[in-house]
Amino acid sequence: NATFAISINAALGTGQYASVAYSTATGTAGSGDFTSTSGSAMFMGGAGGNTIVNVSVPIGSDTLDEDNEVFYINLSSPTNGTTASTMVIIVSKKIGAPGASAK
Repeated sequence: NATFAISINAALGTGQYASVAYSTATGTAGSGDFTSTSGSAMFMGGAGGNTIVNVSVPIGSDTLDEDNEVFYINLSSPTNGTTASTMVIIVSKKIGAPGASAK
């Protein structure tokens, strides 16, 4: 799996929340190179709140010797926020093989 952090750049007070939807999209990395993933990242304010949500994307186990490949995590539909964007994920070496990495 490759794990990525989605963070919020705002202070939320006690009882306040923000959220953003996320979904993966193919780039040069195809659907066999990773498992399509989607969901909602929820941020809560207050003493026990959070400003970072980790998203895990299962990486495929092909062993082809390939150049770096890219897939995307699209952010959309922010609640109590104004910005959403796209994260570009670069998977290096052989996807899923020992020594593979995501940047």
